[in-house]
Parts: sequence; C-alpha cells; structure tokens
Amino acid sequence: MTRMEFIVRQATRRIQLNVKHLNITAVRLYNSTEEIHVDEISEDFPQLLDIFSSMDLLPERNYSLTLEFRAKINNPKYAGIFTAPYKHGSENRYKTATHLQPQEARSLFPCIDSPEAKARFEATIIHPEGTYALFNMKETNISTKGGWTTTTFLRSPIMSTYLFAMVVGTMPYRETYTARGVRIRIYAEAEKLNDTSLALSLTPRLLAFFEDYFQLPYPLEKLGELISMDSLIRIDR
Repeated sequence: MTRMEFIVRQATRRIQLNVKHLNITAVRLYNSTEEIHVDEISEDFPQLLDIFSSMDLLPERNYSLTLEFRAKINNPKYAGIFTAPYKHGSENRYKTATHLQPQEARSLFPCIDSPEAKARFEATIIHPEGTYALFNMKETNISTKGGWTTTTFLRSPIMSTYLFAMVVGTMPYRETYTARGVRIRIYAEAEKLNDTSLALSLTPRLLAFFEDYFQLPYPLEKLGELISMDSLIRIDR
C-alpha cells in the first residue's frame, strides 16, 4: 500500500501516475475533511494510471491518495524489486532489494516517476523474523510478532523516486563513523567481509573531502552499501 499527500496547483479532476506491472486493487481519495468519490480508474495508456474524481480538486488545497496494489518481484532481473542469491557459509540464501534507476520506481509503487518530480518518503517494511530491513533513512522502531518483523524509518529528505532504496536480508556488515557522526556500513557475504576493509577506511575520508570541496554537509545520518558477487546496491544516496 502507498499513501501520497499533495497540493493541487490548478483545478483538475484527473490524477495521473506511473505504474508498471502493478495490479491496483483499491483507490481512495481524500481532502482535508472527507473522502472524495472516484468516478473512474483507467490504464488505457502504457505505464499510466489515470484517476478521475467526481469533483474538482482545487488549487492550494491539501489532498491525499491511498492505493492498494500487488507488485511482482523480479527474479533474477536486477531491476525494480528483485531477489538475488548469496552465500552464507555453505548455505544458499536470498536477499530482496531494489534498483529503481532510471524509471523502475513505477514497478515498485504508483508514483510520478520522473527525475524532476520530488517528494519526501516514509517507509514501513514488514519482513520475516531473523532478517533485517534497510531504507535510505535510519530506523525509528523495530517490533516482532507472529514470525514477522515490522521496521519503520525516518522521513527522507526531498528526493526523486529513482533514489528510493530498500533491502531485506541477513548479510553481515562492518561499520564506522565519520567525525560528524555519520554512520557508515558496508554489507557483504560473510567470507567477503574482510575484503571491505579498504572501502570502510576510505569512505569517511572521501565523504569529508567532498563535503569540504562542495561546502555542503552530507544530508543523511547514515551511508551504506551492500556488496555481493552479482551486484552493488547503494542503500543511501
């Protein structure tokens, strides 16, 4: 499920989103006080979802849109949301991860999937007990019940949809901190973890160099990369 909050710039009855291989099962539209009836939902054009409201959406008003849907996990295609194998000793395990560049966010959730369209993102991930969940931001709460763990995360800065990243897995990690307290983690298969020493030592220095060069502090509280034999996934952008 995804919920988006937005302000209308000019009067309209149509909301247009990007979707790709998503099965939309429910759509609900609200203003600040009540639900607005949805007259029609159309997917007449490739990768476009048109939602038509029963009344005009007015400029400078706040609205929210909730969509329930099912998405396909790609395997072994490393695009959108996918699963990929990795080794844990002699055991074969799988991670679930995302790669949304250049325009694959639409295969993960309905959105305006263009680089110039930006938003703040909040994420809650429900995953099997014994695994961890990662997102662009730090965790705010982790709870487990009935064999499932629910992890919620801080709200992200304003960013494009292709920067949204999440991972569910069990790969171990090594971590360090920068002088400003930014947490740096590198995740890798257990037998490859020692090979991350150089990257772990260089990353804080490189981050400090670019902060000084551009005179801009790194905007997040953490930076992470997940490395396996088949891919490198940047969790934080």
